[in-house]
Amino acid sequence: MASRKRGPRVEAPVRPFLWTIDQVADMLEISVRSLKANNLHFDGISFGPRPKDRMMTRNVAPDDLRESNPEWRVSHAELTRWMTNRGFQFTQRNYY
Repeated sequence: MASRKRGPRVEAPVRPFLWTIDQVADMLEISVRSLKANNLHFDGISFGPRPKDRMMTRNVAPDDLRESNPEWRVSHAELTRWMTNRGFQFTQRNYY
């Protein structure tokens, strides 16, 4: 049997992951209400630029449902930025 040649190793970038507000609240062990009031900056709703101590949250609902049924998400990159800023020691495992 002929052996198969291995080509060069290619590493794909990490796919962006979007956390729901309740997932972030569970991770931080705080209520959703407290998370919304004290730690989130809602894109398009909150006034001014995002403060460093708040996570940018974006509405990913389809255009026709944005107003009536918003789906707010925090990007993984934004969550790690916020956690690092707040003094959390954030580690990311590279296995499933």
